[in-house]
Order: sequence, then C-alpha cells, then structure tokens
Amino acid sequence: MTSPFRSIPAWVWCVAALMAAYQPVSYVWIAHFPPAGTVATGLRERDSAVYLQCMHTFDPGFESPYVTCRASSDTFIFGMFPAIYGVLGIGARLTGMGDGLALALVNGLGTAAYLLAVYVFLRVAARKQATLAFALFSLSGGLGGIVYVGTGLLGFHRAPGFEDFLRRFAMYELLEGPRLLPVLHQTRMYYTVPLALCLGALAAFIAVLSSTPTRKRIVLAAGVFLFGAFMNVRVGLFVLGIGAFYVWVHGTRETPRSLRKTAVFFAAGILGGLMGWALFRTRSVVTQNLLHVGNMAMWVSPFVTAAVFHLVLIPKALKDSIQGLPRTARVLVCAGLGYIAVFVCLFVVYQAYYGNLLVARDAAVAVRISDWALIGALTGAAYALVRWRRDTGHTTELGWVILWFLAFLCVAISAFGQGWFLRFGPQRAMSLLWLPMCILSASTLQQVATARPLLARGVAAVMVVCGVTSIAVSCLRFQGPLGYTPGKSLFAELHTEVMSTADAAAMESIGEGTVLALNPASDVIAYRRGNRVVFGRGSFNLSEQPYLEMEKRVRRFFSSSATNEYRLDFVKEWCVDYVYCSDTWPVDAAVVVDMARAPWLTQVAREGEAVAFKVTAE
Repeated sequence: MTSPFRSIPAWVWCVAALMAAYQPVSYVWIAHFPPAGTVATGLRERDSAVYLQCMHTFDPGFESPYVTCRASSDTFIFGMFPAIYGVLGIGARLTGMGDGLALALVNGLGTAAYLLAVYVFLRVAARKQATLAFALFSLSGGLGGIVYVGTGLLGFHRAPGFEDFLRRFAMYELLEGPRLLPVLHQTRMYYTVPLALCLGALAAFIAVLSSTPTRKRIVLAAGVFLFGAFMNVRVGLFVLGIGAFYVWVHGTRETPRSLRKTAVFFAAGILGGLMGWALFRTRSVVTQNLLHVGNMAMWVSPFVTAAVFHLVLIPKALKDSIQGLPRTARVLVCAGLGYIAVFVCLFVVYQAYYGNLLVARDAAVAVRISDWALIGALTGAAYALVRWRRDTGHTTELGWVILWFLAFLCVAISAFGQGWFLRFGPQRAMSLLWLPMCILSASTLQQVATARPLLARGVAAVMVVCGVTSIAVSCLRFQGPLGYTPGKSLFAELHTEVMSTADAAAMESIGEGTVLALNPASDVIAYRRGNRVVFGRGSFNLSEQPYLEMEKRVRRFFSSSATNEYRLDFVKEWCVDYVYCSDTWPVDAAVVVDMARAPWLTQVAREGEAVAFKVTAE
C-alpha cells in the first residue's frame, strides 16, 4: 500500500510546517521578548492552566493545586486531561525540556498532523476539489482580520464600545478556541490530534470502500479511529456521523465481507467514544462541568462574518446537487434548509427588536427561537415529499458533504427544548463545519471557472487575502502579545501569556498557603508559585468543587456588593491564607479599599494596582 504522504505536494507541506512553527516560535518570543513592562506567565492561553498542571500528573507526590481544603479524598485527581497531558509531561521530563516548550512543540506537531490529515482526507473523499478545498480550508477567512486592520488605521480601537463591536468579527476568526478556522485550534492538542487521527482513519476507510478490503487495512483504520474517539469523544462522534453520511450516499459493496468490515470500523469509533466517556465519568464533578459550563449554541452573527464568502458560494453547490440525492436524504436536506431559513428570519426579527443588529449579542437568541424554527424543518420536509421526483439512478459526488454541512450547521446553532440541548455543547460542531464549507465552495469556484476563470480566481484570491490577514492578526495580536498593554488592550482578559512587572513583584510576597484571587491571576500563582488556590481555570478539571458554583462565589467575594462578613466567612470556609488583587487583571479599586480596611487582612505588598493581603483571622 503506497503511503498517502508521498502524494502530498510541497506547498501543502509548507503550509503545515509554517502553521506548526508558530507555536514554538511564539513560545520563544513570549518567554524571551515580552512587551515592555511585562514578564511571561508561562500560560500560553487561559486553558494552559489545565494542560501545564496535568503534565505533572505522574510526578511523585503530585497534588492538584485546585483541590480545596474541603476535599473528602486525597488530592490526586485523574481523568482524560491528566492522562493525555501526563504522558506529555513524562516525555518532557525524559528529554529535559521545560513544560512550556514541550507543550508548544506538541501543539505545533498536532497542528501539522491535523492539516496533513485534512489534505489526505480530501484527496480520498473529494479528489476533484482537494487542492482548492485545502487552500480554502487552511488559508481563507472572512472579514475579521480586514475589519481589525481597517479600524486600527482609522483610530477606532480606543473608541468607547469598540470591543463590543469587534466581538462579532473576532469571535470565530481571531480568538483562540475549537472554532471555525484551523488556526484557532493550534493550542488545543486534545482537538488537533484526535481530528488528525479520526479524519485520517475515515480517509483510510473510504479508500477501503473503493477497493478490495483487506483485514490489515480495516483493522488499522479502526484502531486509529478508536484511539482518536477515545481522546476526544465529541470529535469521534462527529466523524462517525460524517462517515455515516458518506456510506449512506455512496453505499458499500453489499457483500457480507464488506458489510462486516464497515461494521467493524463504526464499532471501533463507538467503542472509543464509550471508553473516553467512561474515563470522564470517573469524576462526577467533571461530568457536571462538561454539561453545564461554557455550553452554548454557535452565535450566528460571528459565524456569518467569518464565513461570509463561503455562504455566498455554497448555495450554487446545494442547488446543483440536491436532486441527485436519495429520496430520504433529499427530504432531510430540505428539512434542514427550511429550519435554517425560519431560524434566520426569527433571528433577524429578534435582534432588530432588541437593538442588537450592530453589536453581536447572540447568547439568548437560540434558546428563544430554536423550537419555533422546527416549523421550517417540517415545512421543508413536506415540500420535498410533495415535489419528489423518481431518482434517476445517479447520485451526486458531494451529496454526503451537503448532508454533513447542513446537519452540523443545524446542530451548532440550536438550543432545542428551551435550552436543554445546550448541555451537549452544540457549538463544538463548528470545529468540523469549516471543512465541508470549503469543499462546497471549491466545487462552486471550479464550476464558475469553466465559464469565467478570472472571476473564480479573483474570488479565491480575495478569500485567501482575507484569510491570511485574519491568521496574521490572530497569531500576532490575539494569540500573541504584539502591541499588548496589560488591562488596556482589546480583549485584555483573554491574554494570559504575560503579566505586568508589578504583578510579578507583588506575587513574590506570597508565602506558603492557599491563595484566593480572580483567574487568571489565580492560575498564574498556582503555576509559578506552586500555591494551592481556591478557584481558577484549572478548577474545571482539577478540583472537587462544581465550577459554576465556585466561580459565582469567588466573583461575589471580589464584587462591591460583598459585605465584610461574607468575605470573612468565605476565607474561613475555604482555609484562605492570602487574598490577591492583580494589576494585570485588576479588581475594582473600591473593593481593594474595602479589603484594606478589614481588620482580618494585613497588606503585605503593593506594586502598581497589585495588592497582596495576608489573612490574620483565626
């Protein structure tokens, strides 16, 4: 069997290498050349607090700094992240490499593997569109980068309310996370590696379907799929659905041998997902956090600005391909289109009524309109049944991609059951939404190129220019500290890679004991100083307390509405030895004044806006 990597052209390798290089290069940049007046924290982004702590899982005597004094069991916590990143930590120790550099290198390799797997997948599953689709997948974008650069040249970045305006353009195109563009996944090895494994396995499975299946090849594909689904249950489930769409539209060789090996592949994905979920279930508090924290539907406004060019091109591919689908698939496609049409109409009316058309405030919309939009799904399905025409015997090559795109889009934007559906994290479906959009856009551009080649090239060039601009802005300004000023830059709360020198000096005064601070200051203290903290980003995976409840209580402690009695009771309940107010991520000045007056707190350091208090209450 010829290695699929031999057919990868040099320019694809270059794109993957450049993307992969950013993580280690940016690590060196931040560690050795931080902006003036700042020092590196060691936390590449907010969730690095979890990854870096988990890298020490298998160290002798390791204790989670996020386990509180009220824990009823020992302070060793195990689960999916401790397992994955703990293995990485062992490798870092064996090679003598620092945690941060090891994590950066693996994140870079994960990014490269993801991009290469996508190209191999495209060569197998959408060969005609593979080259253009990969270029669009890795390099195209929307309006985010262009808007940021343009508004900066016009001097709007310091204008009041500008951050709220920019959020629509930045959310899914510039801000790090498992979102639309692959560049935003770079720091999340637990997404890039499973995506690479699962898509690579699916590519191998599709290749088997078009040839004589051999036991060795199907077992290898199934094994890789199992491991990828184990590492990330959601990714495994999503790729399982994509594979099902492909088999449904294209079918398999209906021989007992082919059907049996198809069943083996899908069973491997299901088994891997069940194993991963079982590992998560070993700690009920993590399961609770997964179901209740940060779960939301994909916001429509940021999605449209990031995918605007694709949304213009995709309708032609949909129109040209629907009639070639099997009858049931055609009904589902029309149901999906009807659902989206009604959803968009209700969305516009809702946002216009509440005055949110210029600023993206989409959080509550899906809960209000998703159930009503199901009327559109029923209408679309009824239309397809009434207007059904007998199949011609031919199926469209991209019919399965249409099903993939519409299914993932409908899932991502929805909050069925008045928000009940949000517990499943529907917005995570967007991590595999960009790829089908690029395939369908590539198909449209290829059709346009047959009659108007200059137009097709021009549109593709605009998409790539916008995308490269967004990649540069995201990597340098939002994922990196270029031009960053603590507490003053746009989305300052998302920058955890550096802190002010005032914070660095004030933290030196903190002795042994439990520290109470707002995150990300608490995460920095836990990582740099080694103190136990009451709450931080790492509490999501490494604490025995429910994340949402602790977050609310800690925020109340640092709010102006908290009484002296509440604060005193809180520090006693959670065995707090130090209270820290950050300079980089500042606490309300009035709250700091209140704390300074409290007889049970003694100020031990003040540097800039950073203040450290020692608890003296008995």
